Amino acid sequence: MPPLKRCPSAVSILCTDDSWLSFYCTLLLRPVCALLIVVLIATTAGCQLFSVFGMGFADETVAQNGKAERSNKPPLPGLPNAQDATQIEIVFAQRPIGDTEMGDALWNEIDQVCNFDEDLRKNLSAHDIRAGHIGSTMPPVLEKLLGMTDSERQSQSESSQSLSGRRVLLRPGAETEIQTSLLVPERTVRFIENGETHEESFRNARCVVRVTSHRLQDGWVKLELVPEIHHGPQTLRRIATEGGWRLKTQQEIQPLYQLKISFDLNVGEMVAMTTNAAEENSLGRNFFTGVERHSHIQRLLVVRVANMGRLEAVYQEQPR
Repeated sequence: MPPLKRCPSAVSILCTDDSWLSFYCTLLLRPVCALLIVVLIATTAGCQLFSVFGMGFADETVAQNGKAERSNKPPLPGLPNAQDATQIEIVFAQRPIGDTEMGDALWNEIDQVCNFDEDLRKNLSAHDIRAGHIGSTMPPVLEKLLGMTDSERQSQSESSQSLSGRRVLLRPGAETEIQTSLLVPERTVRFIENGETHEESFRNARCVVRVTSHRLQDGWVKLELVPEIHHGPQTLRRIATEGGWRLKTQQEIQPLYQLKISFDLNVGEMVAMTTNAAEENSLGRNFFTGVERHSHIQRLLVVRVANMGRLEAVYQEQPR
């Protein structure tokens, strides 16, 4: 085999005089050279190379009129919302148990009758749960609870803010989970069924309210809220869906359909849920109060219909 030589090229590599080896050396050289050129240009030009291809960065510096200015343009345009989606806002407010602002001062301003039948109202009351409908005009007491008044904003610093929340987009028939209590090693819950009281214990349990959206028409949506207890280990489980069965890693779920509540809401209207915190181990107390050193804290859940996409007719007959 002849000795190795150094082949003259832009990038020095070792090859032999054999023609087939020289061919493969040249073949391998081309992508290596191209990669090195790209790296050198990118190092020299910085982010402007990517700007040429339309992939700018939110904090890139752009030279205009000889001056360097910082551009705050997003890297990519946001995805448009689905026309049939409903945007809901989920907010929690908390106060010490027995606070008057969580009591009659608030609930005298909330419609607790709604479209609930008598059995459902009795069942909610027996399980220590309060729920009701709020119009688009927010009561002053609720404004204060949610920190929307000037005096409340001044009295609460960012470190002591007692609010937390998020915003969700739901397509018709879609659902989201609202966790109302922390995961605890063991939770004892008192149930009342057919006038009889019994208690059940759940390990590694947390309380969740499942919200499902059903679009009625433009500006109107039906929200269904079902309390659930999630407990046990996280394992791969079979979940029934409209399209069949699918696998999902989750805890065991005990839905409480006998306490399901539903509301027909217009844009801007709200649903409120909390507890009377009257009975130890009651369902409402498990769902809407803290645990351990926060056991004296009561939470109020507010779900608001913030916005809805407007559906346009595919065909609309023009007036003659």
